[in-house]
Amino acid sequence: MKAANVLLDDDFNPKLSDFGLAKLGPVGDNTHVSTRVMGTYGYCAPDYAMSGKLTLKSDVYSFGVLLLELIVGRRVYDSSKPTSEQKLLIWCITMEDYDEKLLWYEVTFLCPIA
Repeated sequence: MKAANVLLDDDFNPKLSDFGLAKLGPVGDNTHVSTRVMGTYGYCAPDYAMSGKLTLKSDVYSFGVLLLELIVGRRVYDSSKPTSEQKLLIWCITMEDYDEKLLWYEVTFLCPIA
């Protein structure tokens, strides 16, 4: 799941698109899907990258990355930024005063108080 695949209708209701890599979920007592699927860089959960097993946690991770993009207003990967700021997750982790700076970084830039 990535931001480009979340579409909004006229009433701003979200709709998911691009199911080209979608797989049926686990059946019965199975806990994961083991077919290798590759998604967009930056949205792939580390546990999936290591094990090749898609689980509910993989989807939650991707959704978390999507929410982070929306909150801070940055793309998951941006090659136009300095090297230390290109990867969204690394940039967020390395910020000092994480809880305050991260949430207000773009808000204060886009809506400065006069």
